[in-house]
Amino acid sequence: YTVTPTASCTMVFSVGQEGIVSGLRGVNTRACVVGGHANRFDMLLLVEFHPGGLYPFVPLAQSQLVDTGFSMQDVDVLLERRVREALETAESVPQLWARLNALFLARLEAARSPALAEAMETLLASRGAVGSKALAQKIHYSEKHLGRLFRQQVDIGVHTFGRIVRFNHALQLMQKGSLAQTAQLAGYFDQPHFIRDFTALCGLPPATYLKKRSIFYNDTFRM
Repeated sequence: YTVTPTASCTMVFSVGQEGIVSGLRGVNTRACVVGGHANRFDMLLLVEFHPGGLYPFVPLAQSQLVDTGFSMQDVDVLLERRVREALETAESVPQLWARLNALFLARLEAARSPALAEAMETLLASRGAVGSKALAQKIHYSEKHLGRLFRQQVDIGVHTFGRIVRFNHALQLMQKGSLAQTAQLAGYFDQPHFIRDFTALCGLPPATYLKKRSIFYNDTFRM
């Protein structure tokens, strides 16, 4: 299936006959096809982080993760080992969740910047309609510093984040209304602008997406 653009990062632990294989997928600024890897395993454990949510656990420059993936062992050996131990020793799903919750809460030491949290909440509430200049003024930061903060902790710049937020809002609107209505409600200049932006992010125009949406991974919680 195809994963549409998202500002979320995902940690994946795949369990099968060959053992446990771990990986980390960063922000997707374009649609990508997945599934070939997953079909080789019996079970997948996915830990999906809200935008900026990975940084407190893996405090490296998140811009390194954009549109790519890594082995968790190359990113954080200790975290990878602890999640692997939880998978190997838990005797039930509730016990696994409890151990993972305890693990992640214990590591939640570096809180996200309050200014970044406010900026992201503003962009999400506006469905990506607020520009970087207005956003920087709202939180009393320079545009340059705000952009640096986004790239460090969210993987991508303010404009790209807002564009992905608006794209995912449009995906939900498309399920209920026409393309013209979607373009208007999602804040695009006009329908051609919506079609161009959608095609650039998704790899195919919205009308084709609607015909083939069964091959796409759809999750209303993704951003």
